[in-house]
Amino acid sequence: MTNEANRAQSAQTSRPIDVQFNKNLIGQNLGKTVRDYAT
Repeated sequence: MTNEANRAQSAQTSRPIDVQFNKNLIGQNLGKTVRDYAT
């Protein structure tokens, strides 16, 4: 668990663009899901 947390932390600091991209993808997927349920 600690090793995975350390890897996640180092990935965030070394690749902030990838992290931001993943956040955008997650946000888009959540938005699509919400829209699907709303219609």
